[in-house]
Amino acid sequence: MNRTIWRFSRLAGVMLACGLLAFGGPAAAQQPAQKKIDTEALFKADKPAEIIKLLGISADVAKIPPSNYLLLEVAPIAAPGPIPVRLMSELPNTDLLLLFNRKPRDKEPSLLAAQIVDPGAPAELKTSIEQTHHTELMLIARAAGKLYAVKAPLLLAEKDAPEGGAKGARKARKNARH
Repeated sequence: MNRTIWRFSRLAGVMLACGLLAFGGPAAAQQPAQKKIDTEALFKADKPAEIIKLLGISADVAKIPPSNYLLLEVAPIAAPGPIPVRLMSELPNTDLLLLFNRKPRDKEPSLLAAQIVDPGAPAELKTSIEQTHHTELMLIARAAGKLYAVKAPLLLAEKDAPEGGAKGARKARKNARH
């Protein structure tokens, strides 16, 4: 139940940032009708390109340029379970941060986190994600109407290895190569 509420609030935030949702009230009644989005399709989408298209952003994910002004900070090798992640953009006029799992498995969401950034506020998000396998994370930021990206691998240590041990690190690197 809480996970469903969290997913809905995350989706609502992304829809607000993309202009697909407006708060009620007299001002909203005077605005033109917003484009409707199929929220069920958004949760079922398994690739970042599909999610971006569903949000009404026209861009080819493969052609989004990388930026040295984006930070996707995650431990190089993490224990299975909640993994702390820090997202930050130093690009001026950043208004949206999206964190994707580039290699989701069955029933895992592709969209892991989203942050709407108020004008003038720092574009930063600290969160934790649940992962059960090696994957690649991708941060996409929208700044001044353009998209920028950065990627980072995420390796998980074996469950039977001592936390932080060399044996678990070697196994994680070896498994990631195969």
